[in-house]
Amino acid sequence: MNIEKYDINKNKYIFPDFILDCENIDETLYITGSAGSYHVLMICSLFLSCNNPIFIFVRDSKCAEILAHECASFLGEESVALFPSKDAIPYNLKSPFGPTVETRIRVLSQLMNGEKKIFIAPSVTLIQKIIPQKQLFDKIIRLNTGDEISMEKLTEWLYENGFHRETMVQDIGEFSIRGGIVDVYPFLTSNPVRFEFWGDCIESIREFDVFKQNSLKQKRSVNIFPMKEFIFSNSQIENALEKINSFCKDQNDFFEWASKLSHKWKSQADHDGIEWFFHWFDCSYETILDYLPPDCCIIWNDDFSIEHRLAENVDKYKNHLKRVP
Repeated sequence: MNIEKYDINKNKYIFPDFILDCENIDETLYITGSAGSYHVLMICSLFLSCNNPIFIFVRDSKCAEILAHECASFLGEESVALFPSKDAIPYNLKSPFGPTVETRIRVLSQLMNGEKKIFIAPSVTLIQKIIPQKQLFDKIIRLNTGDEISMEKLTEWLYENGFHRETMVQDIGEFSIRGGIVDVYPFLTSNPVRFEFWGDCIESIREFDVFKQNSLKQKRSVNIFPMKEFIFSNSQIENALEKINSFCKDQNDFFEWASKLSHKWKSQADHDGIEWFFHWFDCSYETILDYLPPDCCIIWNDDFSIEHRLAENVDKYKNHLKRVP
């Protein structure tokens, strides 16, 4: 295949008709033979030619980063979003890294809002469980100047959604209370946010400098997202531990492990690593495919088939499970 025309002034790539008409095709297309960065130009042309978002699955995280950088070099960073895998070793009682969770929540929010972008993700994200859209939407607290909400209710929400109270806010995921002022440092904001209350009314919302602690620009509204994709209540954790202990009580190889897990979840408020034990919880979940709109164009950009990559990723999870202490 050859590029028929490249018009740099119009920032428009002209490809064969079947590429430009992809949004009108209801069946799967298999395209082979592209060399070098031709597939990048083809993806960018498709993005500029249609009104739909594009979601691309690639082999692994490194390939996802490279493709995101290449697409952004043509379209600009605002048109490309990388959806990372959870980036944590399965079953090692460690939760995904904070910035990774923030990036994932940002992309999920963009998908829920129907933003037109090129989304790129490693293939392993296909088998990773994600909070259902409705649950994530319901967990977001939306605050505006003039809203009526008690400081006690806001504090309760912050505790329930993974925030930690400190005397002074210095890092993401922290909040503090001083008189009628609540400082919060949530995901997806450039700076922490200061809420000034008059009784149960939010009188003002301002960003503030995390180092100098002085107020910056005023805001009319702010959305606060939870600090984790999945956060379980104490009762849900108790029920899960009962199931785990019941399963392990007659198996000496697992009894010590179950006791360790029970002690960790009961003594630590953040329940690190709990995301890897969904099968013990009575909770619903979705995959990234459930977040994609009906008109989304899905591209599998890999030399190997979907079945091959999924089997490969499942085998990796099984190997990690064998090494659980």
